[in-house]
Amino acid sequence: VAVWVTPVDLAYRVFGTVIFLFIVWKHKENLGRLIDGTEVRVGERVPLANIDGDEVACAFVIHPFEMADCFKSRRFRLLAGWLPFWITRRVLRYMRPMKNDVITGITTRDGRRARVYLIGVTLLPEQIKNEESLAVKRAIQAAELAHHLGASVIGLGAFMSVVGEKGAAVQRCSQIPVTNGGSLTAGSVRLGLQALTERLSDQLESATVAVVGANGVVGFKICRDLAPAMRRLILVGTNLERLESGARLLRKVNPLLEVTTSVSCDSLVDADLIFSATSDPSAVIFSRHLKEGALVFDLGRPADVAPAVLRERPDVKVIPGGTIRMPGEHVKYQIDLGFGPGNIPACLAETIIIALERAYDRVTLGDGTSAENVEYFVRKAEELGFDVVAEPHTREVATK
Repeated sequence: VAVWVTPVDLAYRVFGTVIFLFIVWKHKENLGRLIDGTEVRVGERVPLANIDGDEVACAFVIHPFEMADCFKSRRFRLLAGWLPFWITRRVLRYMRPMKNDVITGITTRDGRRARVYLIGVTLLPEQIKNEESLAVKRAIQAAELAHHLGASVIGLGAFMSVVGEKGAAVQRCSQIPVTNGGSLTAGSVRLGLQALTERLSDQLESATVAVVGANGVVGFKICRDLAPAMRRLILVGTNLERLESGARLLRKVNPLLEVTTSVSCDSLVDADLIFSATSDPSAVIFSRHLKEGALVFDLGRPADVAPAVLRERPDVKVIPGGTIRMPGEHVKYQIDLGFGPGNIPACLAETIIIALERAYDRVTLGDGTSAENVEYFVRKAEELGFDVVAEPHTREVATK
C-alpha cells in the first residue's frame, strides 16, 4: 500500500511539530515543576507577600556543590550519566534559576506558618568563584523569580551568599529584600560551640584538640576561646608562618598550652576533638585523617568532612556547624540539603524569621554583621522554636 504525502500535508506536519516544540519550550519550567511535584495544585492556597497573615512565603537560593547534586531534582534525574562531564558543566552556565522544591509545614511555637521556595542556581562552587558576574546575574534572576512566586524575602545560600558584595549588589536590583544570612549563622555557630564545649568541658584538658582552618577568622577565634581550657592543640592551615604567629599568641593566653602547627590534615590522626572552619570548595577531611572515636565539629560550607567518612567510619561523630532544626511536626520537602532530616542552614533560618517577623530592615548584607542583629536573630529563633543543632547526625535524605 503506497501512502502519498503531499507538500501541503508535509508543511502542516512540520508546522504542527514546530508549534508543539515551541509550546513545550515556552512552558518548560512549568513542566519541570510538574515533574518535580512543586507546581501549585488545583485548589491549593498560596500565600502572597505582605497580604496573608496566617502563612508567609520566602525563598532561598541553593546551588550544587558537586556534579551529582545537579541530578537530585526529578526533572534531571534521568539524565544522570548520559551527558559527559564537560558538556554538563558548560550547559549549567546557560540555565536560568528554577524552582526546585518547596518546604512546607514550618510552624512556629505561636502557630504561625511559613513556606520556603528553594530556587536552584545551576552553578558549581568553582564557577561561582571564577565567574562572579555570572553568579550575580543568576542571583538577581533568582530574586525576580522569588518575587513572581510571591515571596517576601530571599536568602542567598552557600557560595551564592558571598557574590555581589555579599548580597548588596543583588539587593540593588531586587524588588524584594535580600539577605546573606550571616547574622544568625554567626549566632548559631557561637551557640553550638558553647553547647559543645559545655558538654565536653571535663574532657578538654585531657583531650588533644585540632582546629582546621586556623588561619581564618572563625578558626582562630575558636582557638582563642578554647585556649584557656586546653593542654594540647594542633593548628592546621595553609600558611605555616601565620600559624606559628598564632601559636605564639595562644601560648601567651595559656603558658601551659602545647601547640603544634601543620599544613597537612595528616596531623589530625592524633586529635580527639576537631573543629573545622575552612572555605575550601572541596572536602579536606577524609577517613584516613581521623583517629578512632574522633568527634568533628564541621563549620565548613560546603562541609569540610567528606561524605564518605560517615559511611566508612561509624566510630567517628560529625556535628554540622551553623545548623538549625525547623519547628513543626509536619515539615515536608524532597531535596537532600545535606544537614540531616528537618535541619537547615542558619542562613535559611534567618530568611524564614525575617519573613515571619516582617523584619525587612534586619537583612544581613555586605561584610558587616552587627552584634544587635546577631542577638535579635538568636532571640527570635528561640522564641519561634528554631533550635540550634549541636549533636552528631548521619547523612540521610532530608525528607519527611
